[in-house]
Amino acid sequence: MNRFLKLTAAAFMAVLFANNSIADNQGISIGIWGSQLDLDTYGTETQPQKVPGGANETDEWSNSQSKSVDVGSVFVEYTAAQGSSIGIEYYPGSATLGNVSRTDTCVCQADAAANGGATSATYTAKADVTDIWSVYMEPTVMFNDTFGVYGKVGVTTMYLKSLESLANGDESSTYPNKDIWGAFYGLGLKARHSSGLFLKLETSVTAFQHIKLQSLTGNKGRIDADLDVQSTRLALGYTF
Repeated sequence: MNRFLKLTAAAFMAVLFANNSIADNQGISIGIWGSQLDLDTYGTETQPQKVPGGANETDEWSNSQSKSVDVGSVFVEYTAAQGSSIGIEYYPGSATLGNVSRTDTCVCQADAAANGGATSATYTAKADVTDIWSVYMEPTVMFNDTFGVYGKVGVTTMYLKSLESLANGDESSTYPNKDIWGAFYGLGLKARHSSGLFLKLETSVTAFQHIKLQSLTGNKGRIDADLDVQSTRLALGYTF
């Protein structure tokens, strides 16, 4: 990250001192983002369980995970003459969330029979996220024709695809896929050149809606999860 910040500072200095006169920065812009995302996930799975004697009880498992990933995205935006922008962003590809495992002991003969005679079963819980889109506004204050600061607010959506690996016969719950939404805010720096090229450096925080997945199969378990994302990003763009 220290190297990233040094390269970013050098790029901004090069743009700032290259040319301080810009005739017109209004128009449609396209560009790419390089982002470092810090993902914090917390989830709880609740499942009814059969016990000897035919009674039922509820078991609950919780897990949290934090990790950093580097991703790229593309954006299209409209910039007003004053410097503020509105735009849309898309993340190609996919990312994996979770990917944790647990091993349960079969508590009755029916469980063992459903599990091929084994007395334990392993579950791996993870999810893929794809089709990530964001819409945003960037109210901007330009200190001169070249340099400014901006705030950022917007909403984002992504498709959550459940990818459990289950090994306990027909007692296992399988969970549906779901579209989830989030809101984000951030703060950034912008440097523009008379050629139409510009750089943006920003940090932002995204909070997604509480994720609730209800299984309609097996013992009809339930997953409750939360996802928060913090990002540090550098963009290179061009205004037509």
